[in-house]
Amino acid sequence: MPKLTEEQITKQLNELLEPGDAFTCESVRHVNFKPHPYMIGPRHLLEGHMYLGEAEIREAEGVGVHCYDHGCRIPYDQHTSDFVAFLRLKHNVANAEAANQLMLVKPFAMEQKIDGFGFIDDGFRILAPENKEKNGQTV
Repeated sequence: MPKLTEEQITKQLNELLEPGDAFTCESVRHVNFKPHPYMIGPRHLLEGHMYLGEAEIREAEGVGVHCYDHGCRIPYDQHTSDFVAFLRLKHNVANAEAANQLMLVKPFAMEQKIDGFGFIDDGFRILAPENKEKNGQTV
């Protein structure tokens, strides 16, 4: 299966969420870069040869071309980030409804290596399950 773009993943998540009324997916993107985003520099952009894809960047490192961030020598594979889908609540949503909606997208999210979900704060909330009484005590 070819790798999907962030826009294609966002569109697919919205199609999977559409049957429900809880969320829309605003975007999918990399965040929390560790130690920082890998930076392409002038030595990656040679006349007749560009080191832009993952395989090419690894090839460049083999000939001494590294991340361009202030002399960074950390290998490409050690520049990491979290891949997050940002969801917007359409209204206040019961915990069970939110859980059901997220379970619908879980297989696709795992397939796309999405690390987690971020919730955009527009004032709406996922509501806690109703408190239950057991033996006269609220639990």
